[in-house]
Amino acid sequence: MPQVERFKLLCDRMFAADSRVRYATVFDEEFSIVAGGMRLGVKPVESVEESQRMDLQVGVLAGVIKTWSKVFGRASFVFFKHEKINMIIFPIGNNNHLDVTTQPDFRAEDVGKLVEIVEEWKRKI
Repeated sequence: MPQVERFKLLCDRMFAADSRVRYATVFDEEFSIVAGGMRLGVKPVESVEESQRMDLQVGVLAGVIKTWSKVFGRASFVFFKHEKINMIIFPIGNNNHLDVTTQPDFRAEDVGKLVEIVEEWKRKI
């Protein structure tokens, strides 16, 4: 299966795992979107310009996670809880990362089911 199709499948599994997942996108090392996007019918919180800026910032954050992993060990995910959304960043190897946003009522305790999907996906690489 081509790599882009595998990334698309991963994003689709995020959406299928929980109806509160708003956005699931795989980015490459150049911070370009490889697969995924916003759940159909869900309106973005931010403007198009803000979204583009945030995509770059998530890429920078992914670089920070990679640097920290050299010292602290491999990161499973990073979770940010905001008033309007939550953001979860999963390093998925080969300088790619999965960015997932959820509704604010998605609790940190709920991340486990998404982690299981990502870990299972990684094992099939």
